[in-house]
Amino acid sequence: MLIQQRFKKRKTWSGLWDVSAGDSALMNETSYMAAEREVYEELGIQLSLKDIRLF
Repeated sequence: MLIQQRFKKRKTWSGLWDVSAGDSALMNETSYMAAEREVYEELGIQLSLKDIRLF
């Protein structure tokens, strides 16, 4: 999930934190695959989490 702070001059919910990209995984999709897909769909950024390791 990616978050962003909303523009401070917006009429609604200004300056608050909001979700930039986030959703659920599709059938047969790993959480990494879902994150890569959502970031691309919502932000147009081709993300690769191939070498990312959780601690």
